[in-house]
Amino acid sequence: MYLARLQRLKATLATAHLECAAAIAGPNLYYLTGLSFHLSERPTVGFFPRDGDPVIVAGSLEEAKIKNGAPYGVRSFVYGDADGPAQAFMQAAQALKLNKARLGVEARRMRVMELDYIEEALPGVAAEPAEDLFAALRMTKDADEIKAMREAVVIAEKALAATLPQIKVGLTEREVAAELVVQTLRAGSDADLPFAPIVASGPNPALPHATVTDRALQKGDLLTLDWGAATRRYFSTRPMRLMTAIRASDGCEDRIASGNRLIVPLPAVRAARAPRRARGRVPGCLRCRPGCRWPSCTRSPPWP
Repeated sequence: MYLARLQRLKATLATAHLECAAAIAGPNLYYLTGLSFHLSERPTVGFFPRDGDPVIVAGSLEEAKIKNGAPYGVRSFVYGDADGPAQAFMQAAQALKLNKARLGVEARRMRVMELDYIEEALPGVAAEPAEDLFAALRMTKDADEIKAMREAVVIAEKALAATLPQIKVGLTEREVAAELVVQTLRAGSDADLPFAPIVASGPNPALPHATVTDRALQKGDLLTLDWGAATRRYFSTRPMRLMTAIRASDGCEDRIASGNRLIVPLPAVRAARAPRRARGRVPGCLRCRPGCRWPSCTRSPPWP
């Protein structure tokens, strides 16, 4: 799989008239090597020349990971904190043998630090933006990527199912968020989640990217959750596709999930809305079918 991706990259480099591409610690480097590096004060850069084996410059802490986990032949140059990375970049430059070449870089992600080391080690190389190159490479997902994303969706759904019974009046947004994170990890998600869950109650759901607060859930609140899971660094972008009412406990009467945003009307909201509900399909009940649990749906028994 990774070797096939490397070959596709080399073919793309030829088409783009680039001699080499460079990727720092992050999703593109992981996509090409399967090696996960944390972006830190120690620069990690993978060089992928059109001809020859890839070269990786990394801190000595990553040496065993590269040696044991590289999916194909890789030349690695590591450095310690005492010496710094400059010499390792010089050694990598000698191995790459790039002279007056065009180097494609992640212009939107690469920091000044990495670029400085590259330009110092390869003074004759012209760095050029390569976002379009990486995007074209990754746009069409292979079977393993699709499988990982589907697994992430299942994980997010399991986490939601385990979290719902715990939501009750008196819990704070922070406590609900913590429960959701714990259940997401227990369900099998990577520790590096797509984003910190959004838990917003009362007036806070009006904020699209609300931050978690210590506000306690109260009767009559509207609660919005926004979350996701990850499998092998692939995220569930739409973890829930439900639009159904679920019999609840602990003070929550109706729970409606739409997209990857879960909306939980508490009893006071349900009572206030009851007189205005029309018979038939509830607005937004896109998947109504026999057995639907919406209280006003004419195709299902009355809500108990």
